[in-house]
Amino acid sequence: MFDVYCARHRSTVVLFDQNIAALVNGPDDLELHWRCTCGQTGVKRFARRRPRRVEVAVR
Repeated sequence: MFDVYCARHRSTVVLFDQNIAALVNGPDDLELHWRCTCGQTGVKRFARRRPRRVEVAVR
């Protein structure tokens, strides 16, 4: 389950895996293309986390 804002419902709705139209893996984010039960479509983006930089002391 995941939630999105649906403009047709004018509220946040909970959707299920069958409401996923596509997953697009980009260089900076993951796009979740969804279709609401009312027919409204949209895209929810998830930003990638940058790898944490680890400082290493050289002796």
